Amino acid sequence: MFADIHPKYSTCNKPYACFSCNASFSRRDVCKRHVERCRGIAAHPSRREASEEAIRETIQIQNSSASPQRVFTSPKAAIISPGSHRDSWGHTLSDVSPPENGFLKTSYDSHILAYFDYFHPSFPLLHRSTALSTGPQSLKSMVLAIGSVYSARKLPEDEIASGLRESRDTWETVYAHLYTIIDSDWQNLRKPGVIQASILCIIYGAYMGEPSHYSKARKMLRALVDELGLLTQTLVLTSPRSWIQAYDDSPSNHAPSLHENWMNYVEEEAMKLAIYSLLFLDFHIFYPCNIRSITSSMDMDWELPFSSLLWEAENEVVWMRSLNDDSRVKRLRESATDFSLICPTTKSLTLAMQSLMSDSPRPALLTALAASPFTTLFVLTSIDALVRDFTRSYYQLPPNLADPSAYHILTQTQTRQIVAALKHILRLSTDQDIHWDAKNQPLWTTIQRMVLDVRISLCKPDDLLIGGIVDSNIFAGLATATHLALGHYSGSRRSLQSLLDNITGDDVILVMLDDISDVLHQVLGENRQDAFSEAPWTSVATYRVILTVWRSLRWAAGQVRDRNGGEEPVSSLERRFTVPSVVLNAIMEAVLSEQERMVQWTSYVMAPSTSEVRFKEAVLQFWKERSVWAIGPFMENLVADPACDSFALLPVE
Repeated sequence: MFADIHPKYSTCNKPYACFSCNASFSRRDVCKRHVERCRGIAAHPSRREASEEAIRETIQIQNSSASPQRVFTSPKAAIISPGSHRDSWGHTLSDVSPPENGFLKTSYDSHILAYFDYFHPSFPLLHRSTALSTGPQSLKSMVLAIGSVYSARKLPEDEIASGLRESRDTWETVYAHLYTIIDSDWQNLRKPGVIQASILCIIYGAYMGEPSHYSKARKMLRALVDELGLLTQTLVLTSPRSWIQAYDDSPSNHAPSLHENWMNYVEEEAMKLAIYSLLFLDFHIFYPCNIRSITSSMDMDWELPFSSLLWEAENEVVWMRSLNDDSRVKRLRESATDFSLICPTTKSLTLAMQSLMSDSPRPALLTALAASPFTTLFVLTSIDALVRDFTRSYYQLPPNLADPSAYHILTQTQTRQIVAALKHILRLSTDQDIHWDAKNQPLWTTIQRMVLDVRISLCKPDDLLIGGIVDSNIFAGLATATHLALGHYSGSRRSLQSLLDNITGDDVILVMLDDISDVLHQVLGENRQDAFSEAPWTSVATYRVILTVWRSLRWAAGQVRDRNGGEEPVSSLERRFTVPSVVLNAIMEAVLSEQERMVQWTSYVMAPSTSEVRFKEAVLQFWKERSVWAIGPFMENLVADPACDSFALLPVE
């Protein structure tokens, strides 16, 4: 009797367990010290085998008689059973074999391939070579869920809905499993795979789901931030950069230790990228709703990620060669003897931002950012958050007497510093010395779009921020921004008189007309880029630029209409010398096809009303081409709403 009671009593008083050796402890600090000593020891074989068997029992075998081209394999087939998550989480680290049916294996592989072909280039969170073979099963399930979103768009129209439904069901199951795991024990957050799966789950809920799904994504983000606490690298990584040593040209000389060092690098860099991605998402899923980031008051004390060549290395040999050629790694190796080679600006995000906002940032920092566009995107996001925080704070103060404009809210010194940082980042993406790899091009494109968005926000902040409007999710935030940009709205929190006295025209569009025209050519023009693999946050940033252009087009069309007594077109000579005509023609030149441009430039400018209709058609096509994520169809229906046409009768201030 006592033998039966004792284990239960002991387990109740020892709630903290080591996932490596299964030892139990009654105190959290004792368990923490034990885990650090016990780190790296393999899990007990019997428990691992039992966990994998439990997972295989959850695999659902579909009817194999269906047509191979039309069957959509449910990604739920690889989900951990929620009832057995406590036994399987820390010990199931090997990749679960797909069903023996050859067709189903091909379908699973197609979902995973779709993830790495379409989503991974825009968000390289996972280590391509090892993530699925060493990570938890929930991570693979989320890869299947996101990959199946892209695969579903390749199906016939009548099967897309069922494919997306299976993907959403997968997300629901993984979300419930992950949230329980995160809430159960703080040690789970020390595993990169847990945070990676949670981040993918947050992305899916924020950009693919209903308002309730967005709330769940926010809840999971809140839980991650609360459990992580201080974002300090030394508290998470016990021995950072233990892998950074010199290797000769012969991999066989380092065979025993090379693979181990490669795995140490992968584990350390995966955790670093996960923490940075968490801050990235914290900003991008909140700012369209005009909600402050959860981590806005927290200090980020993690060094910048290393080169993307190291992260994308296929094996330890390729990684070793990239390591020996990496300039930042060479500098770190030599800094032990020569402290002048140390680059402090790569030690944290704040130091990197401060260096970029100076007139002469350190060359080592620029080299590090050029080698890792993902890191550059993190830095740019931090600058964007800084601008919004400045704007939010300054709108509580009266306008600056030296610059009474209702929109110029930063001081000249602050604006110069922000613009300097943006120029340095933009130069990295356009420098001819940087040969764009096809894998990095989506990231550099995102960076260019976001740089333009930040530049616009320096002059014309978000209408939601000006009016103090907060929305419940990204979809509602974009809808409100559209209505405010195209409707009758003025910044009531600033001086209305300064708005009425502004007779210089739409100066923002004039200053950035060349850069804006390039973006319009890319997303609305005849030879526009393929948008199937565009990340949803890139689409949001691009649409914010389009809204600014749309509002400027509305202003220019109104000015042309007023000066010419209605809808009569003006002569081609006049359009060269009036500001509204220049703006109107520059915008339409980027949107119209070659044949339409030839007709327009013969003798007359397109009528203002026709210009707005044609631009709206281009915006509808913009969202139609971005139908992979749910935000695309939602915005397509919103822009197609006749309510957007009714705003044309209202003046734009």
